Amino acid sequence: MPVSRLLALVIVATACSRNGGPAEPSPVRNVTIVLATTQLLVGATTQATARLTDVDGVLITDRTPTWSSLTPTVLSVSATG
Repeated sequence: MPVSRLLALVIVATACSRNGGPAEPSPVRNVTIVLATTQLLVGATTQATARLTDVDGVLITDRTPTWSSLTPTVLSVSATG
């Protein structure tokens, strides 16, 4: 491989990461929660899905949100649904 081609490859690879290490993940800009049902009766359950997007609106699929409730006596959550 010619040196100029190898140098170009190293420059491109380094530009994609910081300090020559792996590229940092994009920060989450928006979290959209989608419920399987829009109306719930007391004691009913529903499935919720979180959709994470970055600053460019690109869907982030390599991270999983953590679910919790500030009022577990009113609303409980489970990672397994």
